[in-house]
Amino acid sequence: HNIPALQLHATPQRVILISTGHVEQHGYHLPMNTDNVIISTITKGVADAIPDQAEMLPILPYGVSTHRNEFFGTFNLGGRVYEDFMLEVLRQLTLRGADRFYLMSGHGGNCSFLTNICKYAGERYVGIFAATTWLHTSGHIAAPVVQETRKSKRGGMGHAGELETAYMLHLRPELCHMERVVDEIEFISTDSYYMDWIEGGSLIANPPWSDDTATGSYGVGSVATAENGERWLTVAIEEKVAHVGEIHEQQDARLAKRRQQKQP
Repeated sequence: HNIPALQLHATPQRVILISTGHVEQHGYHLPMNTDNVIISTITKGVADAIPDQAEMLPILPYGVSTHRNEFFGTFNLGGRVYEDFMLEVLRQLTLRGADRFYLMSGHGGNCSFLTNICKYAGERYVGIFAATTWLHTSGHIAAPVVQETRKSKRGGMGHAGELETAYMLHLRPELCHMERVVDEIEFISTDSYYMDWIEGGSLIANPPWSDDTATGSYGVGSVATAENGERWLTVAIEEKVAHVGEIHEQQDARLAKRRQQKQP
């Protein structure tokens, strides 16, 4: 595997940011590389903000889509291929001395597999700390800002909806065709299973998206603004910077405790 050379330092060790997106259809108005544009920008923003604490690998542009293969333009590596590839990346980096990793995704279909990867990595490489989270712009710092400033109601940010469209209007407006936007929110919803960016209810399932969308979009892209895209990018980076700080805190505390336990 051609893993780029990293400038790793034992003191202080850096968190390696490993970001993955996807190539998939985003309705009629957004490009297929939407996920890659967004997560690579966030990742670079984190690396630029705290270069002594984090550094990034080039983005893996392909991911897993197990629910929307019927929409033309959607790729799918498959879960096992994706997991094996990412685990090999972690193995190679671990061999080179890295011991803390943050796996970040711009595509929801990757997230459950990234959780598996972190669990496998923790089992195989006991000395490392590998962590992930649900997508981006969805945690303790960014989520409140999104909820306060969004224009759509629940269901408006599922896929190619308000959030992703706002990001792209800010980052790559020339790739957005707003005259083609089709708002779709007719997801078959119940109290414990629905579709939105941050929450999806307590049930986990994987029905085909063709039940719920005719265009491959789910949400209200028509209300998106570049101003919100810029606002949400700022807090997304801030949130990821905070996560990097927690990863350092976790790993440093664990290493210190292990050293203390080994003392006579």
